[in-house]
Amino acid sequence: MKSTLRFGWAVFISGFVLSCTTFPLRRANGPGVKVDDLADLWRSAVEDAFFPTDVGDPLDSLFAELTWEEVYEEALKAPEAGLEGWTSLHFLDVPPAERKKIQKLVRYTLRRRGKYLRRIVERGRPYYGYIVDRLLAEGLPVELVYLPIIESAYNPRARSRAGAVGLWQFIASTGRKFGLRVDWWVDERLDPYRSTDAAIRYLRALYEEFGRWDLAIAAYNVGEGKIRRALRRTGGKTFWDIHRRLPRETRMYVPLFITMYEIFRLHRDELGLEDPLVLGLKAGPPAFDYVELRKPTTLSRLARWAGLSEREFLKLNPWMRRRALPPDPRGLRIRLPAGTKETFLAAIRQDRDPAKWQTFRRHRIRRGETLSHIARRYGTTVSMLMRMNGIRNPRRLRPGRILLVPPPPVRGAYASAPRKKRRLPRLPEGSYFLYEVRRGDTLYDLARTFGVSVRELMRINAISSPRRLRPGMKIRIPVRTSS
Repeated sequence: MKSTLRFGWAVFISGFVLSCTTFPLRRANGPGVKVDDLADLWRSAVEDAFFPTDVGDPLDSLFAELTWEEVYEEALKAPEAGLEGWTSLHFLDVPPAERKKIQKLVRYTLRRRGKYLRRIVERGRPYYGYIVDRLLAEGLPVELVYLPIIESAYNPRARSRAGAVGLWQFIASTGRKFGLRVDWWVDERLDPYRSTDAAIRYLRALYEEFGRWDLAIAAYNVGEGKIRRALRRTGGKTFWDIHRRLPRETRMYVPLFITMYEIFRLHRDELGLEDPLVLGLKAGPPAFDYVELRKPTTLSRLARWAGLSEREFLKLNPWMRRRALPPDPRGLRIRLPAGTKETFLAAIRQDRDPAKWQTFRRHRIRRGETLSHIARRYGTTVSMLMRMNGIRNPRRLRPGRILLVPPPPVRGAYASAPRKKRRLPRLPEGSYFLYEVRRGDTLYDLARTFGVSVRELMRINAISSPRRLRPGMKIRIPVRTSS
């Protein structure tokens, strides 16, 4: 019955596709051209969208604590054979030897990461339509919709240890270079839509420099400088020629991108997955209204004018790092639900009291107070207080002086997922157990988790510097009765 329905659906799709005028989504090895007729492109894109493949029942155990780099390494160590056939992205020109590794990686991910991928699909659902629409309009390969799966698992508030932020994991300097505002007040890397525009500009610039998508995708991960040096030193022309000269994370980056394509294009039925590319084509870009203000005001006032809660307003405008707009908000586009712009502007016109727009608190300095105390109290910094109040010497504060204090930060602006609690073994007091260091662990985290001091961990394990902790190291943890 199931195969009959699947066959009928395939016939329906095939008939629909054949009855439509089709257009290429991209050139064979290029970014393509800008297009306006997205309806015809959609008809072309649904071709080959459903290809059921029987790979057997996947094991749905979840290893969410593994990074993608660790998944890649574990997959290559697995003894099982890869999947039969090869259907992957033609514009990446994958050599046959590398195809076998990627097939192995597909099989491993199918078996071990099913639940994790389903969570990613749900998390990214609001953004697929916008990303696919922008890729089509700019003539870039629509398969780039799979890139945020590797970058951020489609978490728009993701923050890496290197300081990369958002859906597309921009560091501050690269974000500014491609049009994002990143400062004390605003961080547009947190905005999935603005950061998508910047990522498309960056990917296009990388393709125009290197002329190949495998090199452009690798450069997005590691930076164009390292790709240039690797090409110059090896004389290579493709990613596969130079990948052994690149950092470990970048060596697995392009194979992982291809793996996501393989899984969502050909093997999603086994995992009950929906394809982000197909979802984006069906949904289309979301509709919003935009308003630009000339004067700053508070988050609570903006939300009230929009008829939203503060949480709902921040969900539409996640770039706000403070509970107010910056002193000069010109150039910032406030995003509103579609059809609410006139209501928002009418609410502003009715709110004519300038005092209600006030964004800064006033603090009268008391005897014995310091700028650091005041900064901690209001969730700001000493340098910001000095800059706003024209203070040159923070030690020369006079009691009674009025300080202007900026608004507090938005809670969770750079929130990351909490670390999982370790399950401690039951051992007698005074004994030790061995702990294998994981990626991202620090001595400070381990000391806090297991109730010991950093100094004690260093002494017991003869560690001369806290920075010498490496994944895979086994260190002794003393047992405490309090744990």
